[in-house]
Amino acid sequence: MVKADSRITYLIIIALLIACSYIGLHVFIQYSASGFVYTQIAGIMLTGIGVGGVLVLLTYAIELWKKPEYLELRLSWQPNPILVSYIASAVVLYFGIGVVLSALTPVNENYTDTLGPVLIGIGITSLTITAIFHYRSAAKARGSGKGSGKEVTVKPFENDLGLRVVSRNNILSAIARTMSTRLLTPEVIKSGMLANPQVLSSKYVFFSLLALVASVPLTAFALISLQQYDAPLFPAFLFLLAPLAMLVMPYLKLKSMAGDRKRGIEDELPFFCTYASVMQSVGLSLYNSFENIASRNVFANLEKEALMIQRNVQFFFKNQVEALEQAGRVHPNEKFRGLLLGYTSEWRSGGDTVHYLDAKSKELLNDMRFRWQRYTAMVSDIGEVMVSLFFIMPVLILTTAFVFPLQTTVITGAVVAVLIPLLTTVVFMMISNMQPKTYDLIEGKTTFSVVAAIASFVVAYFLSHSTVWIALATSIISTGVFYGTSVIAQRREIALVEKALPQFLRDITEYKKMGYDINKSVFKIAEENSYNTTFDALLKNTAKQMRMGLRLSDAEIKVRSWLGRLTFFLLGEIVNSGGGTASALETLTNFVSNVNQIKKEAKSTMQLYEVLTYLTPIGLAFTVALMASLMTAFSSTVASASEVGILKQISSVPDELIQTTNMMIVAASASMAFVAGKAIDLTSKNTLRIAVTAAIAAISISLSTEFVSGIIRMVTG
Repeated sequence: MVKADSRITYLIIIALLIACSYIGLHVFIQYSASGFVYTQIAGIMLTGIGVGGVLVLLTYAIELWKKPEYLELRLSWQPNPILVSYIASAVVLYFGIGVVLSALTPVNENYTDTLGPVLIGIGITSLTITAIFHYRSAAKARGSGKGSGKEVTVKPFENDLGLRVVSRNNILSAIARTMSTRLLTPEVIKSGMLANPQVLSSKYVFFSLLALVASVPLTAFALISLQQYDAPLFPAFLFLLAPLAMLVMPYLKLKSMAGDRKRGIEDELPFFCTYASVMQSVGLSLYNSFENIASRNVFANLEKEALMIQRNVQFFFKNQVEALEQAGRVHPNEKFRGLLLGYTSEWRSGGDTVHYLDAKSKELLNDMRFRWQRYTAMVSDIGEVMVSLFFIMPVLILTTAFVFPLQTTVITGAVVAVLIPLLTTVVFMMISNMQPKTYDLIEGKTTFSVVAAIASFVVAYFLSHSTVWIALATSIISTGVFYGTSVIAQRREIALVEKALPQFLRDITEYKKMGYDINKSVFKIAEENSYNTTFDALLKNTAKQMRMGLRLSDAEIKVRSWLGRLTFFLLGEIVNSGGGTASALETLTNFVSNVNQIKKEAKSTMQLYEVLTYLTPIGLAFTVALMASLMTAFSSTVASASEVGILKQISSVPDELIQTTNMMIVAASASMAFVAGKAIDLTSKNTLRIAVTAAIAAISISLSTEFVSGIIRMVTG
């Protein structure tokens, strides 16, 4: 095997890019007066690609000259796939350039003007992909020790390319340093991102440099394109904002991460504070509570905070109070910051930390109740706005159809295909952001649902003689039933577990007052008490594991409810801490009861919203049927004068408009049910409500025409 010098390969690529730039300039300058727009565009593309490629590859020059293995090319008697790909890409690029040059003659220019840039694009794309794959393969071979004859036991540190390029240029390095110290460092601390601000800023300065190189030919291309159509030229200069966007992107990304970190622990904090209060009552500090939840998969967001606090103690040699204070000073969440700083202040002053955590737990619980009440009020308002909007849309569309029926069909199709999905997405994201988070485990059968949707759509489409709204409704119903049936069973299991938890904790507390420890209480309750089928099975399984020698904290609690998992986790920690007291168990019982009561009140508040969800398709169907009947009656009235003028359009009511409007009713009903499911059930996986709403819409559409026609005949007769 003969190893080629990668420096030569590198110089060959540089030469090809320079040639590409020369050909592009030659094509653009010499033939700019020929009038062939595509030829000018191809010249600009070649020039931009060549110049940009040379600038990018020059950044590798020093590195590649010192370390040629970065672009290693091996030749052997057997064909190398990378070498073959390089040659094939170069051949395609050559023919593409040849076709572009031949297109300058008026010989079959309609095809050659298009084929040339296509071949050039394919060749350049293939060269780029091959180079990336080649570089990664060489890096992987170096990391695994391939071909060196030595076993690599330690993975070498991989220097970031952007950091290397930026650090070797004084101007770029100064820009990156300024970004790091003035913008990114405070935001990195607030976001909790484990990253070096200098490396992060260097990476995006490098991206900004690449964006600057790419934006110049793109701007020229856009200017020529807009000039051909006599359009305003200022949109072309928007490409020049790409480098600035790259510089601002890390700051915005860190701001977003800080916001996610702030909101992430908002819903977990009352539960954790109650847990810390119970642990403090048995002698374990707040730091011990953080230490216990680390890597336990109970608190999804607070575990990250616990790991960082634990890191500061174990690796940065801070004491526990200093670690808590440092976490409190820089955290973006005010409640979490107040909890940590208040606790350390209470500890330093010799105050009652048990009373402090208990009071803080009640305060956070009241705050959670307020957030649930605010959420239900806002969701109800959003639901009413959606209902009003969906009622107004068909009225406006059908009113417009009096004058422009054919154009209205296109508008209605756009509403179904674009406006309703866009509105649903926006409202869904709004509700998701303001919604109190739960971590219940709910899974649906996606594969069967997709198959059922496709099969039912095809069958209904042919059986209904190509009636799209019937096929759409059938597809939504079948998908919702297949996916939602299993979800309903899981949600019922969650509801039964959470319903039994307060009584179970009261029984534990009573046994504790009688002198039983928690383990014996679980055994007695599993044998003697009965709550419901689901919770009884869970309790017996837990007691069975404990009889086999497992601790309560080590037993596998198979429960979908996050509140249920949290409750058993707290009981296990109380057992590990020495058994706890009846007062601690009373605190836990009252907290779980209050959480259930808050959820129950929130759900009862949104009952009107749920009723509106089911009534919306009925109202939409009868509104559309009434408008269609009025249009038909008006058409028959002016039929004698419909041969000329605008009356000809008014009198023609296309059937496609009615079918498209019916499809809009089905889509709007499914959209309402989807958003309502997210708002009421706190998950979008309960698709059974969508299936029921789609079925109501289909039945209402089928019955509304005859019903409204009968009413009109009765009134006019």
